[in-house]
Amino acid sequence: MKAGVLGRFDGSFSRLEPYRGSRRVDDQELTDQIDVTGVARTPDGVDITEGIAAREELATVEAAAIEFDAISFDSESDIVTRHTDFAVIPGELVVVESSDGLFLYDVLERAIGVSAERVSVPLDGVQSAFPNASIWKVGFYGRDEGAENGVLHGQDLQDDPAFAEYVSSGSLNQLGMHVTIDDETYNLYLSESGYFEIYEPRDLDTKEFLKFVRTHLQPHFS
Repeated sequence: MKAGVLGRFDGSFSRLEPYRGSRRVDDQELTDQIDVTGVARTPDGVDITEGIAAREELATVEAAAIEFDAISFDSESDIVTRHTDFAVIPGELVVVESSDGLFLYDVLERAIGVSAERVSVPLDGVQSAFPNASIWKVGFYGRDEGAENGVLHGQDLQDDPAFAEYVSSGSLNQLGMHVTIDDETYNLYLSESGYFEIYEPRDLDTKEFLKFVRTHLQPHFS
């Protein structure tokens, strides 16, 4: 996993086990399931669990039919299954691959009795933590005049005098950077709403991804 929506737990637990449970919605029995696909420990003793979660939900499906000289429409309820890959540091962090996977929060609370919440990340703090970063994308908002909001793409935006005000505005909702840490260069993207992606190094694994989140982003969570 090298991308996903970041969340945190509001309680502690030591281990995430496979889970299968059911719930009733409109007199239908629907199933939730968590499959654990891998458990690993980092060199500094942090446990990481990877897995796949699925949830059955009721959805309204509209169907069309041709009848004589007219087209008719009808709707009915059907069971659909949503799924997501995820990674967890027990009691600390949870990452799902996109906002469609946020149903995992409810499934986890049913499975372990601990709730999770999506985090927001104030990007001015992240930007300040990497003063030597090369910025290639900025989304800004909240200006009172002229360009009130927008997105800038390019290279070394922080050095462009035409756009320096937007880059350092403090009201950022998107941030793309190249940062170098311990002689390793990372190309990353982060949104204020908690979506995070590392494009390079390409061979980054889930342990390294979560280590980056835990070390460099978690202190800025709000």
